Amino acid sequence: MAPANLSWISGLRARFPELAVRENVMMRDYTTFRIGGPADAMAAPGNAEALASLYAWARAEGVPALILGGGSNILVSDGGIRGLVIQTAAMSGVEADAPNASVTAWCGARIAKV
Repeated sequence: MAPANLSWISGLRARFPELAVRENVMMRDYTTFRIGGPADAMAAPGNAEALASLYAWARAEGVPALILGGGSNILVSDGGIRGLVIQTAAMSGVEADAPNASVTAWCGARIAKV
């Protein structure tokens, strides 16, 4: 099998210099079942605007992108993930509005916290 063309990673770093972009990230470290091979690259935006911008960039560049929260309800093969994993665990805010009986949970919020 030919190696994947990962030239898009340098474009990602150039477009988002504020993000720590890591390569060959073992997904077993990010899933509750502790299984999964390497993702081509991973980045963790800190807010909704950065998440939207990062995802839009990936779509425009034709880079497969997976948005990953806390890693539950996902199984990753030993072959890993081709493309970009956008890790949202840092976006874990939860806000409760008692008078309106509503809760707003960010995409990385743990269910136990909600």
